[in-house]
Amino acid sequence: MEIKKNINEFLLIFYLWSFTLLKPVLGVFQDYSTIILFIVTLIIVCLSIIYNLFWRIDNSKVFKWIPFVSTMMLIFMLDIILRHNTFIFLVIYDFAIFGVIPILLYAQVKDHEKMLKYYVNFSIIIFIAYGLDPFNEYSIFGDYMSYGYGMAMPAYFGLYIGRRFFKIRWVLILEVCCFILIIVFANKGAVLSVVCFILLMNILMNKKDLKVILLYFYSGLAVLFISFNMMKIIDVLIEFTTKRGYYSYSLQSVKEALSGSSISILSGRDMIWQDAYQMITERPLIGFGTGAYNNVSRSQDYTHNFFLDVLIQYGFIGLLFFILLITRSLWKILFHSTGYNKIIGILFISSSFPKLIFSSIYLKEPWFWLFLFFGIKYLSIVWNDSRVVYFRSNDRKKGKKAFENSV
Repeated sequence: MEIKKNINEFLLIFYLWSFTLLKPVLGVFQDYSTIILFIVTLIIVCLSIIYNLFWRIDNSKVFKWIPFVSTMMLIFMLDIILRHNTFIFLVIYDFAIFGVIPILLYAQVKDHEKMLKYYVNFSIIIFIAYGLDPFNEYSIFGDYMSYGYGMAMPAYFGLYIGRRFFKIRWVLILEVCCFILIIVFANKGAVLSVVCFILLMNILMNKKDLKVILLYFYSGLAVLFISFNMMKIIDVLIEFTTKRGYYSYSLQSVKEALSGSSISILSGRDMIWQDAYQMITERPLIGFGTGAYNNVSRSQDYTHNFFLDVLIQYGFIGLLFFILLITRSLWKILFHSTGYNKIIGILFISSSFPKLIFSSIYLKEPWFWLFLFFGIKYLSIVWNDSRVVYFRSNDRKKGKKAFENSV
């Protein structure tokens, strides 16, 4: 009965982690990677459909995803008719895999605590299995960016949630190790995402009592100390890793940035952004259509910036549409959600941004589509819901009970 009760929660988390879990298999069978992913996806979707047809009792809120997905598909269909290019169908495929399926599974999630527990468990398993990949020359993930965004960053989120909210104390060891590995061996975007995640968790999930004020005070002192000694610290870390035969892209980039090298900070993105600005000025209102940048720039799939991608494809009208959805989701997360719901919202934000500002394309980001759908799924949450939960180590039982009641 437990499996039946929570199958959609499990299927969603398994699907989100499946691309990482299958990395070793896909590396061996590269020619069949698309087929393997299709089979896994098909199995997950079929299991979800079968469960909801035969065992689900209340389906009243399951279909909230239909208007949102239908709106996106309508936009794609109009572009096929009016602004066709060879990349539109590839975009539709990406949206189906990374957008529609996660949204479909998330729309059927009822037990948010179980959803987070599954996420924590997968994070622990995956970090233990793949965390030391940089010491094996990224044999599984291939490079620092895939390692950072594909494994280390989302795993850290799960480890943090497991240690702090589910009181799995021994996970602290893995959490610290993961944080160090991200700083040394992952990309800058992953580091920034982790910092944003920690800040959001401490700002939104803490009561502003004396302990929190002291935490911010001492954290500020630590930041000041590190700021004044940053170059020395970076040099020591680079020397430490170099002597052991490892190269840290993240540390080297930080050093060059502190030395005033803007080229290293943007890694060539400034040139891409210049081309994007030029395209936007040609059709600022409605853009060039779905997949337009791919069609023009064969060497780049995206502009490394969410806002530029949207402006090129759909102009300022399309950007306004996305900003409205983003604002609604942020509003729900910040003011209308409590307990595990708020944790999930913060997880969605941190997994989407700032990644989309510098490194990724929104069409292939399931976390971004889940973030947008968050504001739609919880339309029924009212403003005057006064249930707020804070976590205190000296009142765990009472806090846990109140937390469970608030979700």
